[in-house]
Amino acid sequence: MTRVTVAESEPFEDKRAAQRWLEQTADEPERRVAAARRAVELINRALEALRDATEDPLIHDVGASQALAIRIGWGRGEQLANGAWTEARQLPPPPTPRRASLDPQEQVARALAGRREDEAER
Repeated sequence: MTRVTVAESEPFEDKRAAQRWLEQTADEPERRVAAARRAVELINRALEALRDATEDPLIHDVGASQALAIRIGWGRGEQLANGAWTEARQLPPPPTPRRASLDPQEQVARALAGRREDEAER
């Protein structure tokens, strides 16, 4: 298990602005997704650089669906560098795709039969 903190460097005017941003982002699904997507993109750029620098093709990208938890929040630089926040919220997990509810043998059978996932939902 690895913990990753991604911090954007745009400062807030004051504590109220930071709290307002957190509330808006946590409460609006589109903003939550956008924030998580930006973080995952940055993490994957760092992993690509690591893959290139170490010449290790087995270092793989990550996705938000692999995370045990995703939190958004705000804090000061040193605080964030230590994995702490002034205030943060844990985001709800992403919806589980239908295929995750199928047992692995059924997934293989569907793939071998050439059946698309959207056919199973009709």
